[in-house]
Amino acid sequence: MEFSIQATDTDPSSRRKEIELRSKYRHYRRFPTKALQLLRGILVPAILLGGGCALNQVEPAPGWEEGKNHKWWREPIPDYPDPVQTVQGRSLSMRPYGEGTKFVLILGGIHGSEPGGVDLVQDLEDWIREKGAPKGLTLLFVNPANPDGLAKGKRENAHGIDLNRNFPASNFRPHPKSGRQPLSEPESRFLAGIIKQFHPVFILTVHQPRRSVNWDGPAEGLARLLASYNHYRLEASVGYPTPGSLGSWAGIDLQIPIITLELPKKPESPRGDFAENMEGILQVLRRLAYENP
Repeated sequence: MEFSIQATDTDPSSRRKEIELRSKYRHYRRFPTKALQLLRGILVPAILLGGGCALNQVEPAPGWEEGKNHKWWREPIPDYPDPVQTVQGRSLSMRPYGEGTKFVLILGGIHGSEPGGVDLVQDLEDWIREKGAPKGLTLLFVNPANPDGLAKGKRENAHGIDLNRNFPASNFRPHPKSGRQPLSEPESRFLAGIIKQFHPVFILTVHQPRRSVNWDGPAEGLARLLASYNHYRLEASVGYPTPGSLGSWAGIDLQIPIITLELPKKPESPRGDFAENMEGILQVLRRLAYENP
């Protein structure tokens, strides 16, 4: 709906007044008031029911429904099974640590061409196995999330699908590299099942090679905390569209705080990536442990 003003005569002063009013109220063209939105909600159905005309409307992505506090994909998401076989028969499994009531999902290697993320998450899992998870949390490790791609050093899985474009986000677009439909791949279905069953309060996924801390959903504070320790660049956006990504689905659609930790192409410190990031990750986990659920 567009807010419009029409002059009642051709007097120059009236024309100037029209221009002033258009300028003053130009924001209504993008952000209708609640009253205008209500009016549209009344008039549009009446017009459609009366068969007066057909209107071009922006429809939500197929398969979405509103929940009380979130959205879920209508198509069945399988409950979390363990283990799952990849396309080439490799095992996918989730390894939990801790006894807390708040779950944190930690992923490495969803892109098989980014082995640094696999190594860091493995180091973190080894550390947690020895030292224990922060009290109040249960950490769920899936690493590598794309073992077939990792085995070949390729970004995509064995079907040639980028798993980080195969989630049922509202911005999903069918593409040869994204799949004809969301969750077409066993790896992405496996991760979606974990998210469906455990409703994690936070997701950490580790990538390469941007050397940055990127976030989606309500995770800016946690991202800033992590970056204050590893001194990586903060990125609210990677600068290009990521339809069907885990960040789009879990972070933006489901409003689960998610951080994409982008390691450098090669470790920049003789201590290695884990040592450079360990304290920041632990600080994020400790904050989550002490936050109200």
